[in-house]
Amino acid sequence: MGVFTGFEPMVFKVSEQIQGIEVDLARLVCDVLQRPLEVKTYRFTELIPALEAGEIDVIMSGLSVTDERKQRVSFTQPYLEIGQMAIVRLEDASEFGQPMALTRKDLIIGVHQGSTGQSYVRKTYPTAAVVEYGGVESALEGLRDGKVDVFIHDSTTSWQLGRSFVNDNLLSLNRLLTRESIAWAVGKDNTLLRDDLNAALHILKDRGKVNEVVHHWLPALPMTL
Repeated sequence: MGVFTGFEPMVFKVSEQIQGIEVDLARLVCDVLQRPLEVKTYRFTELIPALEAGEIDVIMSGLSVTDERKQRVSFTQPYLEIGQMAIVRLEDASEFGQPMALTRKDLIIGVHQGSTGQSYVRKTYPTAAVVEYGGVESALEGLRDGKVDVFIHDSTTSWQLGRSFVNDNLLSLNRLLTRESIAWAVGKDNTLLRDDLNAALHILKDRGKVNEVVHHWLPALPMTL
């Protein structure tokens, strides 16, 4: 299992322990399939190359399904519905009351490098000044420090804000800018593993375990599929 650990609550580290939604689901999947689990960590942009190189069997790291990624990997059935959301400083929230505020010419937008948020911003706001960050926490820090005006990222980051006192000076605009599905990725031709993962996912959904895990980490529940 390959993961990027800078994406709370999907996958993150606390005192060197890797935890989160994907880790809990991976353990449940391995119980169903009766297979051992080994977790390897990468930078987000290194995950698909690691899969293609055979270093890992599956990416379970909050990966959105996109047509571009489908050219390189094979996705399982999705299990979570998310979308991009904008996060701003609480003191600036009144300036972003209308969706058109994000089209301001002088706006500086922070994105997570390699994410669907980055792709969305590049396509939707081609004239915007964009700052790329290697992780979510560094992007939120840049927002707090005034280096960017807004950070656009997966809605799981916005939902997590309400659980973290560290980000109490930040506010999600709580509007979905896109609609995306989260799934696991295996090698392009690894249909056997993909089918095994889909079968395990089906069992876990029927048992209510997927909802249970997502509810645990995100009480303000997003849409599970």
